[in-house]
Amino acid sequence: MKTILSCKQLLLWLAFFLLLLSACAGPQTTPQRTIIDNSQPNIPSLYYYISASLKHYEGDFLTADNYYHLALEQDFRSYQIKKQILINSAFAFLSKQQDAEITIRQFDQARKEMMFDNDLLNTAYSVYSNANNEEGLAWVVSESVLYYPSTLSFLRKFYLDYSKNKKSDENLLELALKYADNNPEDIILTAKMYTLVNPKRSVSLLQEAYELEPKKETDNLLSEITLQYLGKEEALKKFRTYSYPEDKDRMLYFLQMANRNRRLEVVNTLSPILLNTGDSSLIGELAFAAYLEDKTDILQEISRFLLTKDADPLTDSKVVSFLFAEALFSEKLPEPSLYLDYFNSAQDVQDVILYAMLKRSMQAKSLEKETNILFSEEFVSAVEKRLPENVFSRYLKIASQIKSVEDEDFLQARAELCSYFLQKDLGELEDWTFLLQYYQNEGREEEKIATLRKAVHKFPDNPLFLNDLGYSLLDYPQFIVEGGFLIQRAVALDPTNPYYQDSLAWFYYLTANFSKAMEHITIPMQMKNAPGEISYHIGMILLANQQKEEAIKYFQSALEDEQTPIYQEKAKKALNELKTD
Repeated sequence: MKTILSCKQLLLWLAFFLLLLSACAGPQTTPQRTIIDNSQPNIPSLYYYISASLKHYEGDFLTADNYYHLALEQDFRSYQIKKQILINSAFAFLSKQQDAEITIRQFDQARKEMMFDNDLLNTAYSVYSNANNEEGLAWVVSESVLYYPSTLSFLRKFYLDYSKNKKSDENLLELALKYADNNPEDIILTAKMYTLVNPKRSVSLLQEAYELEPKKETDNLLSEITLQYLGKEEALKKFRTYSYPEDKDRMLYFLQMANRNRRLEVVNTLSPILLNTGDSSLIGELAFAAYLEDKTDILQEISRFLLTKDADPLTDSKVVSFLFAEALFSEKLPEPSLYLDYFNSAQDVQDVILYAMLKRSMQAKSLEKETNILFSEEFVSAVEKRLPENVFSRYLKIASQIKSVEDEDFLQARAELCSYFLQKDLGELEDWTFLLQYYQNEGREEEKIATLRKAVHKFPDNPLFLNDLGYSLLDYPQFIVEGGFLIQRAVALDPTNPYYQDSLAWFYYLTANFSKAMEHITIPMQMKNAPGEISYHIGMILLANQQKEEAIKYFQSALEDEQTPIYQEKAKKALNELKTD
């Protein structure tokens, strides 16, 4: 069984989780050691201490360190100042303002000279962990368990032992539970650690934590661990605790985790329950499992469900992608053309190819053979046999064989497919942006503007579409006011975008409002390696505002952009005119 997390990945994840906790964990029991002089710094040191604290919170840890040491000179016995110097040093190291070697040396020396309270031990844990210093970690863990026993300290001890030899004493985890004292978060953390040595115990603890504080996140984690470590019956038992539609989100998460863990047999066993819901999102996960396990009988049931309901591409597209991929190679399902009305976007159609390739790859692996390198030829043959010639078959045949997404035939086929979906008032945002870019590259200005108008109507708060339509309309005197209005809407939605600000500046330039144009060109002027088009705009606006020398610099910059030959010519013309003045 393949799991989401390998043992190594799980160890790294647990280490990271413990590390995060170390940054915020405070004492959980009454300290058993006495810290000498934990008072606030004395008055002579207070100015430097406050200055250091301000620099620390500003993130300037090196300057803070200087001030803390000046404070220490005024109050050399202050435990609080010494403690803060170490904490500040840790922050400097973790933010990469200070080398690990310097920080480790500082903490090692401090260990010899002073006692560490719980805060400092947690800080030291972060430092030694990030520096992969095993000796320091061992010291921190030993001190924490001895003087500040807590759930966290015993979990650190367990993890440290386990990471060295993949063995550890489960009694440490039970001690961690003792200090958890019915705290759900501590129980959950202990349960996660239990997955390394006793997954069943982990599941029981998660159930306990969920009963104490019912949270979706806890239940989701319970599903993950059950699916990763326990058998089929335990997994089915877990899923059957859910009720539809109240628990739909949790049901969906469980199915997604099952499929990611390749627990396909679990999902397929649940087919009667899932089909009975009539919910396309749940049935989509069933279609995935049935498709990869060659459960043709389940796919036939899914097909009957789909074809007896009104087509809803927004919800059914995932389901139909699997059915379509199966129908191309199997006559046990209806003709693929019957599913076409259930597609929502070009990506859904592209997924058919991906799913077919995935299944072929899995079949090859199960037979201990290499994946058939002639897949594309087989796929094209299946399309020609099972699907009449149309926009879908053309796209599938080309897309399964291309070696570059810049292939002209592919771009045309995808544009035709995107156009098909847009005409039916379907399509994802990617379909709109692809088609608009295609029209732009092909110089099909009228079609681009017409599509942009539809896009603005469908996505009224999309600043990209608003700006592109507005800027395009600036070339037409009868639409220039409308264009300016659209650009203003784009800028209001994204005021720091230099492209939108450039468009608005150009609108004001074209309407002879040169002062306003100057206001809005300031953000584009901050761009590094600005496109030639923007450089040309800046030059013209600067020139209109009597800044000739600065304008020349931007015209020269536009000349250097070989990606925009039109604006190279315009800049060249502007420079020549300036020379003749």
